[in-house]
Amino acid sequence: MNKESEHCEKCLYWKPDDRKATPHMGSCSSEKWEEGDDDIPDGVSYADYEGYMAMFKTGQYFGCIHFEVKP
Repeated sequence: MNKESEHCEKCLYWKPDDRKATPHMGSCSSEKWEEGDDDIPDGVSYADYEGYMAMFKTGQYFGCIHFEVKP
């Protein structure tokens, strides 16, 4: 597959935001996204140290090494 088309909008793990204000944003369900202070050499770790809910959204044209084509 062409690297230029390996964007979130075409990825198995990405779900677009259902909010009308941000339809170009979405969430990734890849196991490589971990909440906490973990050491993930090929992933992303995010945390909220104030006790609130942490969110991580990506744009439809973001892409990563864990891209898999939607069926």
